[in-house]
Amino acid sequence: MVRLVSGIQPRRRHDSAKPAPVPAEQRARSRELNQQRQSEIDSALLAWETYTLAKAEELSQWFDRKPRYFLDLFFQAGTRLASHHEKVNGFNAFKSMRIAEMREDGQTVQLMDVQAKLAEEWKALSEEDKLAVIEGFESSHQCVKRPTARSRIQDVSHVKRNMQALLSSLKIRVGIEGFFCIVRNNTEYNMAPSWFFTTPELEKYMDIAVRRRWDCAEIGGRLEAFAIAGCDVASMLFDLIYV
Repeated sequence: MVRLVSGIQPRRRHDSAKPAPVPAEQRARSRELNQQRQSEIDSALLAWETYTLAKAEELSQWFDRKPRYFLDLFFQAGTRLASHHEKVNGFNAFKSMRIAEMREDGQTVQLMDVQAKLAEEWKALSEEDKLAVIEGFESSHQCVKRPTARSRIQDVSHVKRNMQALLSSLKIRVGIEGFFCIVRNNTEYNMAPSWFFTTPELEKYMDIAVRRRWDCAEIGGRLEAFAIAGCDVASMLFDLIYV
């Protein structure tokens, strides 16, 4: 007699042994150690908080700033820099708009002649009217500044500081490393290529990464030439390949 055995066999159940119960004395000792460690952490945090608040108060007296300014700067680092907005001077905005109106009416306006008169008009406005003037000035085309060589370099320097602060803050909060290079793409102003590395060791490692000497000045110059050429390899008059 032949018995046919199916290829599908029921899976055996393996009874896993339950861990032995922890003795009550051991659990109590563990709770006691955890409470003791938490108490030590709380004490350390309290000491840190006390020192930090005292230091912020000390810095506020040194630099004539509120303590909150230094606390935000320390704990939030560059997180607010991305949304930085330059505050508009209300009187300057009002003066600019009023002079523009006078000139549109055909009047010949000299700033020294109308300065005192406009100051009196500005003082007579209510806070709501002053706020409306500022908002109107910000939304008008007069807010667009005409770039100059100096203002462009200052703008780049300001943005670079923000980028450095943002990357440094991200390095502390998340754990990253990186670098960037900023070059101009036109000849309307002079600015040397600008580099930033989150750690000096990263720049040193680039010699190994590219398997030859890494020269930021040379590479930055090549990147600048490439950018000025419109980032078009075909328009370059010399070899841009970094071998």
